[in-house]
Amino acid sequence: MAKHINHSNYLEHIKHIPTIEGLKQQQADFNDLLNAISSKNIAFAYAPGKWTIGQVIGHIIDVERIMVYRALSFSRGETGHLPPFDEDLYVANAGFQKRSKQSLKSEFNAVRKATLVLYKSLSTAQKERIGHFSNNTKTVEEIFRVVLGHTQHHMMIVNERYL
Repeated sequence: MAKHINHSNYLEHIKHIPTIEGLKQQQADFNDLLNAISSKNIAFAYAPGKWTIGQVIGHIIDVERIMVYRALSFSRGETGHLPPFDEDLYVANAGFQKRSKQSLKSEFNAVRKATLVLYKSLSTAQKERIGHFSNNTKTVEEIFRVVLGHTQHHMMIVNERYL
């Protein structure tokens, strides 16, 4: 079941970081983090019932795709309320824990490259457009900041609980 996510925690992690610079630097930092994880540990979970490292990485990728789709939709003038998604259902059905570290790393980099290209293509007016999703109301710019903060949040968790 989809749950309401409070994005303020994610935004707190990155409040002083400019969006585009943060997204670019974070890509490099994320790749450094992945390089520090051994390929055999991709299926490691720090406790029973917790996601594996591979599942966390896949979740980061899924959320970035979904949030950027929302940003795209609202930047193009979408006025409808976009639906929530169930992150646990997505992770359970994705098979991330069975994929190689290199596969997940390649996918993250492809998704982040697309995120950066879209962000750079948007005008200031498009970034100021407002959209509604999952009981949230955000500007397009704020959605990109959620992507940045969400990834930062999970990178901190991987560092603290998995490594």
